[in-house]
Amino acid sequence: MTSLADTDGPRQSADPPRYNGHVLDGTYRNDVPVLRNAGFTNIIPIPAGRKTPPPTGYTGNKDGNGHLDVSTEQSAEWQRTHGDYGPAIVLQDGQQGVDVDNYAKGDRLAGAAVEGLREIEERTGCEYPVTAAIYHRDDGSAKYLYNGTPGVELRGVICPGVETVSWDYRYLHVGINPDTGKPQRWGWGSPTTGITAEADGPIPAEQWATLPEALEAEHVAEDHGKLASLVSDEQARTWLQAMPEGPMSHLVRERLMHALTDLSGRNGSRHDRTRQHVRQLVEYGAARLPGAETALAVIDGELSELRKSDPSRASDDGEFDRLVSWAAKRCRPDVFHALRCLNRNGGRVRITREEADEPTSAGGNIIFKVFEPSEWTQAVAPPEFVIRKALTADTFGVNAGPKKSLKTHDNGAMALSIATATNLYRCEAFSVPKARKVLYIVGEGGEAPVRRTLLRLARAYGIDLNELVRDPNTPLVLAFGAAPIDGPAFRSSVLTLLDRYQPDVVLIESFYNFHPADVQPGNLYERGQLIDDYHKFIRAECEGATSLLTDHYRSTSAKTHDLDNISMAGQAENADSWITRYHRSAGDVPNGDFYLQTAFSSRQWGGTEWHVDWHLGAFDHDLGAHVGEIHWDVRPATASNADKQKPRVILETNEDRLAYIRDFVRDHPKMTKSECLEALRAATALSKATWSGVWAEAQERGLITQVRMTRPEGADGKTVTRQVWIPGDGAKTLEKDRQTWS
Repeated sequence: MTSLADTDGPRQSADPPRYNGHVLDGTYRNDVPVLRNAGFTNIIPIPAGRKTPPPTGYTGNKDGNGHLDVSTEQSAEWQRTHGDYGPAIVLQDGQQGVDVDNYAKGDRLAGAAVEGLREIEERTGCEYPVTAAIYHRDDGSAKYLYNGTPGVELRGVICPGVETVSWDYRYLHVGINPDTGKPQRWGWGSPTTGITAEADGPIPAEQWATLPEALEAEHVAEDHGKLASLVSDEQARTWLQAMPEGPMSHLVRERLMHALTDLSGRNGSRHDRTRQHVRQLVEYGAARLPGAETALAVIDGELSELRKSDPSRASDDGEFDRLVSWAAKRCRPDVFHALRCLNRNGGRVRITREEADEPTSAGGNIIFKVFEPSEWTQAVAPPEFVIRKALTADTFGVNAGPKKSLKTHDNGAMALSIATATNLYRCEAFSVPKARKVLYIVGEGGEAPVRRTLLRLARAYGIDLNELVRDPNTPLVLAFGAAPIDGPAFRSSVLTLLDRYQPDVVLIESFYNFHPADVQPGNLYERGQLIDDYHKFIRAECEGATSLLTDHYRSTSAKTHDLDNISMAGQAENADSWITRYHRSAGDVPNGDFYLQTAFSSRQWGGTEWHVDWHLGAFDHDLGAHVGEIHWDVRPATASNADKQKPRVILETNEDRLAYIRDFVRDHPKMTKSECLEALRAATALSKATWSGVWAEAQERGLITQVRMTRPEGADGKTVTRQVWIPGDGAKTLEKDRQTWS
């Protein structure tokens, strides 16, 4: 029998909680069956009225080998021999508790714990999600429970009044609290908002929220390479070794003064404040601001003096080195340039125009990213490919094509390829250097058809779905739904997904499913701004992510990969990379054979063009889908097999031409009548005179109309009034099934 301390006497409880008719009275004998039924197995007895000691060997990380698990037999024995003790839960590896003591204690003021956690949220730009909690006070104090990353080591104290609980550090009292004599209750809440609802029983771990990695990184002392948001040990060492010498810069000197002030204080948060000062100074040094290394040495000296004069307030000899290493792994290269700009200007930003008072995404009025000779002369790294010859990391743009050009199939093929490091289309030319996390947001096509397509693509790739399910990194996540892309509901929902899954690649289809109702599709200015804002939002939340937005362009566009195809959808000016496609010849729908010409293009590396033949299998009208095994034929689009000339649209009837004009003016709101007629002539086999006659008829029938429009133009955004053409109220009559190509 494992040794246990004797009890100090019966406990006093008040209003024990009742869950599904079962009263939890705070005794090991009575409460263990309820807790085990909720999935908790490592339940240990603690002497009544006390917080310690636990049974030997079942807590902590004994000799680096972990601890014993509580067997069913051991638990039953404790129920018989120590049934009057209180129950406590030992967490599993990967589970975390955030233990918030928000009340006043010693030098710590009431509310200091939540204040410290809000500082962490502000620092990371990430909020603690609502999750399961255990509580016995009504002041926000509670233990908030999260699922995290297995194999990491937590810090313990993360700010004044807040400690972490993990599988190898502490345990969760779930009986009668020895300090207040009140029973512990289960509920829902977050560390910064407090308890928001009471639960109807112990909450199983699978219902706990997943802790966003940005917050988990704040809790971790050593991640052992498990957290993607932290730089490698090698990179951290490189930054520390490369700190420049010289007189202290303005920002470094200012930060050192704050650090020394906090070191002399007795506010109970000296250690946490020092950690943040060290973190800031290390980042300054990594950003090549001189004097950071000297400032760190001064702080180290002050801590050494504290160890001599007041050992109770000082940490051990190796603590400072651990602080520096911890800080270096959390440096943010994206702010290095901003720090250098701020430092050169005495910590202030120069504003050269009164109008430039709108903060940028960098956090100030920094418009241009300046490279001085010491910076632009440095070697430039080659593009990092997500899919070789197709898509790079850290880019944004559009996956586009006319309707019914297999864009959803292509998104699914890319998502699975990237998530599993499988060659795209099973083609060696499109190899995937490493697996990355993918978030695939779908607003069209229906949940069942898209999932069915993904399952067929997985079979085509030879992917073991069971292995995919077991992957702890959650490599591919689907999200179905639709809302205006500029609305708070969309942003909030997507932000939750980004925080939870931290994707490397975000695919969303299709734009029209997320198009705001108050933005006209033909207004390229507003449409382009929506697209640009969306990509900035994604990449601001997931640094270095690749963001692709699926969109349609007109099936009456010429069969080329010209940027004009996506420019008229508001995409070209907001794309760093773009994928376009068209049917080289009519597809064989009954047999599921489609012959596409697909181009992968980028401002970073140029692009490639391919003949991609999709074979989906025969179409089953009973199932409403293609059946059989998917396979591909892929070959480069060389000069010998490429189209010899730019094809033109054939519009066989006058009704088709009238509808074509109506669509054309909608997609080209900046063009005058003369410019439209010339463009129509160039795009078709019809003369300008013919189009002039069709134009007059379209105007007479109300298909197009002329209006005065005020809009910004030019680089300075000057507002002007123009006579422009827009679609009228006439009915669209284009007979798409008779549209052909020359």
